[in-house]
Amino acid sequence: METRRSGCLVTIRPDRADPDGARLFGRDRAAAIHHVQGETVLPEIPRPLAAPSPPEKTEKMYKSILVAIDLNDETSALRVTEVAIRLARDNDAALHIVNVIPDFGMSFVNTFFTEDQTRKIVEDEKARFESWARQEMPEGQAYDLTVVKGHVYDNILRTADRIGADVIVLGSHKPELEDYLLGPNAARVVRHAKQSVFVVRN
Repeated sequence: METRRSGCLVTIRPDRADPDGARLFGRDRAAAIHHVQGETVLPEIPRPLAAPSPPEKTEKMYKSILVAIDLNDETSALRVTEVAIRLARDNDAALHIVNVIPDFGMSFVNTFFTEDQTRKIVEDEKARFESWARQEMPEGQAYDLTVVKGHVYDNILRTADRIGADVIVLGSHKPELEDYLLGPNAARVVRHAKQSVFVVRN
């Protein structure tokens, strides 16, 4: 039996065709041979469409972010925190905020304060920190706060190691007169940190 399909000659073995020469089933279908343009090929058998593969999950760069702010510079604190929040949301990462009360590296300064006075300074700063966070942090944003007293860069590094942060976000002060004592902190954190460091320019 010969028939024309799309301009090509198709030959079906008559002993495998049904009485009407119209349909083939089961093994008879596989036994049919198509002669197309001088080549012998098996007929195409429709296959069910495969289910689409689920999208691959992209591995996040950061899991724990530490942001160090200076409450005495609210403009810088807001800018640095904004960058840290974006990183946390993009990576679904935990956000930790630290405020370091500096001692300026001068041990004799601490001799002017008793242990109770030092504790009160830290408690007052923590209350101020919590008040700032309630006003400035976006609703629904999870975070935790830490207040420590001592060398700024050293406490930032220690806190980052303690909480297992894999990135640190902090600001870089302009080299104005009042910033000379604190200015080197960003450079020291960048130099000595085990983590990646984002320095936010004001």
